[in-house]
Amino acid sequence: MEKRKFYILVSIVLVGISIFWLNIYAFIELEIDPFWKFKNNDTLTIKGNVKTDLVLNLEDIKSDLYHQIENQEFHFVNAIGRQFDNNYSGASLWSILIVEGILNADSSTFQFIGADGFKSPYPISLSLAEENLDYVIIAYECDNSPLFQDGPLMSIVDYSVIPNEATTHWAVKNLVTILIG
Repeated sequence: MEKRKFYILVSIVLVGISIFWLNIYAFIELEIDPFWKFKNNDTLTIKGNVKTDLVLNLEDIKSDLYHQIENQEFHFVNAIGRQFDNNYSGASLWSILIVEGILNADSSTFQFIGADGFKSPYPISLSLAEENLDYVIIAYECDNSPLFQDGPLMSIVDYSVIPNEATTHWAVKNLVTILIG
């Protein structure tokens, strides 16, 4: 009986060590900060197929350098077809990319990534951001209030930009990275 208890104890320790190292590997590979909820994630990094990585903080995004959208209504459809509207304020993604001049000639797509590792389902064309200047934004306010639970930054893409899609998948909360492809 003592030998059986010893084997059970050894098994539990080995499983625990394996789980620990698999979690560490996942955090490193997926670039997820396990302590993101405890940090003030008010910076946005734009990286990927760009001339140079760009890091902006909340105040930079609110600046008059970029095209600002004030309390505009956005239409959303979720995965089960429920439709709803919310009013957001933020900076146009396209204006940020153009003002900063970081796009390469062959840059063609963008994808949003949250602090928890959530990614928008697939990259969408930069031409959609260019053609819909006021409908693809980096939001910092909802109904004239800061994004406390969902932010401080959140990606917003109106249903008119990508119709027949669940646009809530592109509304990435706690936005920290935009990956340009």
